[in-house]
Amino acid sequence: MGRMGPMRPSGTTHMRIAPVMEAVQSELKNHPALKDQLAFPGAVKTFEDGLAIMAAYVDLVLDGEYDGEDVVRIYEIIYKRLLEKRGPVAIIRG
Repeated sequence: MGRMGPMRPSGTTHMRIAPVMEAVQSELKNHPALKDQLAFPGAVKTFEDGLAIMAAYVDLVLDGEYDGEDVVRIYEIIYKRLLEKRGPVAIIRG
């Protein structure tokens, strides 16, 4: 049996997804126009492209370079504005 060579990095970066990022992902179902923009062929080539599309949809201007903490704060703003844009939700109890 042959010997394995040294392990090399795969080039894949694993990062923990902030809960607000998952919340935004879940909230997208309530915004078909935004979903269409994100799904348009060639519109989203990078993470930054998707972030810019979502920010524009909620009238949030992005200009600069952002670190991980900044991105989480941006997602918090996007999530809050998506909820506002959706409007009130009626809860019907049986």
